Amino acid sequence: MAEVRLEDILKPEFPALQHDEPVKKALQLFEDGAQGIIVVNSTGRYHGVIRPNDALEGSLRTLNVPVSEVSYNVASVTEKDEFIPEDFARKLFSADSRFLPVIDGNDRPKGVIYDLDVIAYLDDEVITKKTRIGDLTEGQTLVYLRESDEIAKAFSIVRKSPFSHLPVFNGEKTEIIGQVTTRDLCKALNRRREREGDITAGDPGWKRVTVSGIVSEPRIVEALSSLHQVIKIMRDEDRHAVLVDLNEKEGPDRYRMVTSRDIIKFLLDLAVSEAYRVWVTGHPDDDIKEISADAALRVMEKFQRFLGSEAEMFVRFKMNPHQSSGGMFSWTCMIRLNSAEGHVFNSEYTAFGADNAFNEAIDRLERQIQEKKERMIERHRPQKILD
Repeated sequence: MAEVRLEDILKPEFPALQHDEPVKKALQLFEDGAQGIIVVNSTGRYHGVIRPNDALEGSLRTLNVPVSEVSYNVASVTEKDEFIPEDFARKLFSADSRFLPVIDGNDRPKGVIYDLDVIAYLDDEVITKKTRIGDLTEGQTLVYLRESDEIAKAFSIVRKSPFSHLPVFNGEKTEIIGQVTTRDLCKALNRRREREGDITAGDPGWKRVTVSGIVSEPRIVEALSSLHQVIKIMRDEDRHAVLVDLNEKEGPDRYRMVTSRDIIKFLLDLAVSEAYRVWVTGHPDDDIKEISADAALRVMEKFQRFLGSEAEMFVRFKMNPHQSSGGMFSWTCMIRLNSAEGHVFNSEYTAFGADNAFNEAIDRLERQIQEKKERMIERHRPQKILD
């Protein structure tokens, strides 16, 4: 990929508010589609940003609270910084923000860089076309609402948690009727405010209004869809979350939610070596992933001449939460190795403890490679000619 400059992906137009403006102005900008708002001080210098859930939290008691009181200081980048996708993705993930502010030498905002644009430069098609979006849902549970739930419940969930998209099911929990997002809640607050004055998010009246009247349409994708396809859908449709249909079971157990933040985490978690391509996913512990990547690399180096320099190894962990022993969960480790010559090796093992599952799986894989190598050597060994 050609070198990308910061100005190539910087968006010079962005929503902004003065630090002393009321939070109700932020609510209107979020209803209009803002992913975040930059807050500046009286001299126009960068002060911080507001996310939709920050605005909803700030509107709990009054809509006139200054935005400076609900903003927070996301690490900004300067217009002279080199664009390194991995570094920008880490800042986005750490800040739990959908954009990074870009400031000039005088601390004045010059634009923003959005998470979906950064994801596009992290999107290595070699792996994202082979990765199913369902793979990103391992270990997840779905946080959802029923159509009879009151809006007050939705306010409570998005204010106190990282969830910004909540699927809504019918009363029997057999069918999805829509979703409630932070944008939908900002819109509901604005509409009621127009009718009744400055109604807050903490008003008791929200306990008498159900979410069924404010739902929007979710984007549903099949679990077998490739991650590359989903990234394209999210960018083309400017969506930051998709609902994944696992096509198994019914009701809430059938679906999972994947957000742009989940995708950033997945892409950052890929352990890539310079000599070979080694990807380790599915485990939350960075030490486990690093140890596994190092061990996988040693196997590939051992068989370098046989596998070729463009070999790829994919290591995926899956926890089995309903199986445990002595406080240790059962893990399945699945390994696939593609050699440069097109040979494919697969190994899988389940054990208590992720390290035990990996060690046995990698040992079995190594034996497979050794046996395949010996068979090929034998096949090409010169035959003795008898007199």
